[in-house]
Amino acid sequence: YHKMRLLCSLTVLALLVAAEAVPKVKRLTPSRTFINIPLDPVEVDQMWERQERERRASGGGQERACYRIRELKKSQLKNPPGFEDEIVLWEPDRVKVYRSRLVTKGINELLALSVPGLDGDTVDDVLQTFRDNGCLTYILGGAVRDQFIGRKPHDADVDLSCWYDKAYNICLSTWGESNCNWQPGWYTLGLGNDDYVGTTNKMDLSNWFIILGEPDTLEFTANSMAYDLNGNRAIIDLSGTGVEDACNMVIRIPSDDGSLESWEAWDKSDWKLYRYWKLRSKNFVAADQATSDFFVRRAIEYATEDSTNFSKFYCKKAQYGSYKPENKCEFTYENCCDAVEAAHKYDPKFIEDFGDHWKTLFEPVIADLVCKHEDPE
Repeated sequence: YHKMRLLCSLTVLALLVAAEAVPKVKRLTPSRTFINIPLDPVEVDQMWERQERERRASGGGQERACYRIRELKKSQLKNPPGFEDEIVLWEPDRVKVYRSRLVTKGINELLALSVPGLDGDTVDDVLQTFRDNGCLTYILGGAVRDQFIGRKPHDADVDLSCWYDKAYNICLSTWGESNCNWQPGWYTLGLGNDDYVGTTNKMDLSNWFIILGEPDTLEFTANSMAYDLNGNRAIIDLSGTGVEDACNMVIRIPSDDGSLESWEAWDKSDWKLYRYWKLRSKNFVAADQATSDFFVRRAIEYATEDSTNFSKFYCKKAQYGSYKPENKCEFTYENCCDAVEAAHKYDPKFIEDFGDHWKTLFEPVIADLVCKHEDPE
């Protein structure tokens, strides 16, 4: 009897030690109260646990990768044979690198999806074609971020080491002009054709010079993570805080010093700025009150000067429509139904953030964009 009690006690002790050994992502405690984020670390923990219970109860999404990840040494990563002289994404001091079996599983599922218009070719087939033609490939942005917030990746944004003209010629020779949408001066090559059926969306491919520069060339920290498909199977956290911020569902501007001047250098277009509300629609919150104030102030300034890009953003993101000249948003019946659901995610965040400016400045602009398509039956 006593031996059994001792054995049970040792087993429990071993489990507790193992649990403490599991690497955990540091949770952010904001420096001040804003948008219902509590200051008390205990309340922060309770908020996390509540979100996890709600996710599991609703059956929504997959397990979050926040506790299924470990940080790597940069010396563990290397470019594949034939690419030894290429720049490495993890070279800057601010960059951190991680590995997660859960993220790798999600990326593998994404790679197996078929791209519309490519006669059954998968995301993996596309990326292997570019690698065979001398281009390193990285999955970037939402497909990585979503796995830290319990969402399954559903489309692939890709960065390539080769330039657009080479990528475009590879696309043309492999899949034909109808599947390759690019013109000189564009920063994105659209690959695929939405007129056909696939199990993922048309792919967007960019050159990696956009993410190789200073922090002001990056997107928000939580969106600035890449997945290395060139043998390393590693997460490249380009800002150094992307994993932490995605896990805490925090919106942060990548910056070396956090100064207003660096934020203004980052804010190169109103389209980039409006993407703040794409994360807000996913229940992300600003890193602090100053960040929230910055986005609200700049959005009001942009929309007061010219509201066209806000209309385009609202049509595409909050209505799933296709923006047309003269402030029109074009729908099919199916995506009109989706638009109602999307608006329910976006509009409350706009109203909360803009206050009276929503009624006086923004709502009149989007009044003609809201889907009013009638059921064809």
